Amino acid sequence: MPVLLQAHAAVNRSFTGRLKDREKPDGYSFEDFMADFGKHYKGSELEKRKSLFEAAVAQVKEHNAQGLGYNLGINEFADWTADELTNLRGYKTPGSQDTRFGPAPD
Repeated sequence: MPVLLQAHAAVNRSFTGRLKDREKPDGYSFEDFMADFGKHYKGSELEKRKSLFEAAVAQVKEHNAQGLGYNLGINEFADWTADELTNLRGYKTPGSQDTRFGPAPD
């Protein structure tokens, strides 16, 4: 097998193994999360993101313990704030206006 394919297979096996960890977050660490999604933080930002990640893991565990017929898992947004997720989804609060094109005509 060519070296590139061997490396890809090794990385793929490693990542696939951690995907299962994301479905059962007890064994999924913040360090694994950062490595899986290529995230790099320092200082206070690291602490903030780790705290958000840990809160997301707790929420996933709580939900999955209820046995509702489906499970949640950890994804690349597990260290985002509620405001960051809201902006990603494009939600605008009532009364907000996109000002890029000027005021709306009457």
